[in-house]
Amino acid sequence: MSPVQIECELQHIDHTHFGWIHAQVIGSWIDHSGTRPAWHSIVLARVQKGNLPLTTATPPTILTKYPEVTKTIIEDLRALRAVGVALDTIHCHGVIIAHLTVSCPEIFEATAKDSSKFQCTESWVKKFVDRTVNWTFCRATQAAQKTPFQC
Repeated sequence: MSPVQIECELQHIDHTHFGWIHAQVIGSWIDHSGTRPAWHSIVLARVQKGNLPLTTATPPTILTKYPEVTKTIIEDLRALRAVGVALDTIHCHGVIIAHLTVSCPEIFEATAKDSSKFQCTESWVKKFVDRTVNWTFCRATQAAQKTPFQC
């Protein structure tokens, strides 16, 4: 079966999980060095391990065990925005870290399946804010071009 056929079949079976996959990616997983194409040993090893992600990213749902903390974080972010504070990723990151440190410090010591610990990264903050408050962050606009020097 060719990578294109595999792509079509996977997307036909479950488009929500395999909508992102492309024939080029599938082709990179296949070893063509032998007489017959076979899966690379790296791919087979990943399947054996349960196909854990290559990164140690923390899922945004880690706070489901702490609904009160999540509620407090959301209330504080909304209150700051209501009084006119320009919230960016750094400000939201600070609010979240402060609440987690005070209310549930054990979250920083918990170990995930892949033996990683919780990291409140910038991307995690963006996902958390998007999913809980339904806000997105805009990039700052570029500064205007400098005016030419007047003699």
